[in-house]
Amino acid sequence: MIDEKWNYLPNSSLWDEYVEWTRHNSSVTYECCSLSKRLVEYAVRFGGEIRIVGGDTDSFFLDVKNISLSQQLLPAMAADGLLDSSNYPSSHPLYSTIYKAKLGCAKDESAEESLKEGLFLRPKCYSIVTVDGKEHKRAKGIQRAVVVKGVVHGDYMEVFQSAMEVYREVRGFRSNLHAITTIRQEKKALSLWEDKRAWTSINESVAFGHYSLSSPPPSKRARIE
Repeated sequence: MIDEKWNYLPNSSLWDEYVEWTRHNSSVTYECCSLSKRLVEYAVRFGGEIRIVGGDTDSFFLDVKNISLSQQLLPAMAADGLLDSSNYPSSHPLYSTIYKAKLGCAKDESAEESLKEGLFLRPKCYSIVTVDGKEHKRAKGIQRAVVVKGVVHGDYMEVFQSAMEVYREVRGFRSNLHAITTIRQEKKALSLWEDKRAWTSINESVAFGHYSLSSPPPSKRARIE
């Protein structure tokens, strides 16, 4: 549920990642397309708007406007057999295990917890804050403990507003000549730059090769002379 505002940089590689993954999952592709169609139908039925503002490998972050989630959208999805509500508290009116882990069903990952703000910097790098102050953060390539203890939601906001990069110290194991050692190194934790699409502004991008681009896309493979 979205309570106040969302500042976000769209997950620009979401579609590319989705296409690549679904090449080998045709049944899942069909179910995802069917669910997307139903969401459009719900938006028309209830006279509101449903749009994707971000995403991860197996989930979407939706911006729902002029539609009540608890009174309209979620009950309708449950009645149509499209909602896996097994993660709700047992006392919740929509709680059920009938569609638990069923292919083609959507799950409300927030379990109706109201979300205050979300910042989506780039693929697999985002932070969400609930109305009661809980932070849900992710930064690809950085150890979970470092993300939990060493990065706060304000860091994501600062990166979004100033285009700066945030580095954090991480630890790991390395093996050299059968000798295992512990190392410490600085890794890029937060950044809004990514090269899977051509950026036309801080919040807008198009695919490489798009007719609006005046220059050819950069080569993804190093050229060997």
